[in-house]
Amino acid sequence: MSATAVISTNAVNSPVYNLPLLGIGYDPVLETPNLSVTTVGSSVQLVWNAVTHATAYQIWKSNSPLGPFVLFNTVQDPAFTDSATDRAFYYIKALRTFGTRLEP
Repeated sequence: MSATAVISTNAVNSPVYNLPLLGIGYDPVLETPNLSVTTVGSSVQLVWNAVTHATAYQIWKSNSPLGPFVLFNTVQDPAFTDSATDRAFYYIKALRTFGTRLEP
């Protein structure tokens, strides 16, 4: 894939630069998963929709709906069971592999 980035400036001698770009496209934002939380016995089952292009999901957890939230786990499937015994609040962040690292 290739494209050209056009950069304009107020420089007198060269007001426009055309830069050739080579590589693959990268969509900077992944959809936010819709989370469903269900109590099953003494566990909490978290299930969310699979997000297009996501390769992993971070599970963030707090004992308050206002936070602070801490990274609790990272999983590859859109489901997780927590053996929480106390009240907890969760949110899910979709990630994708970019090179050798995961990014939102």
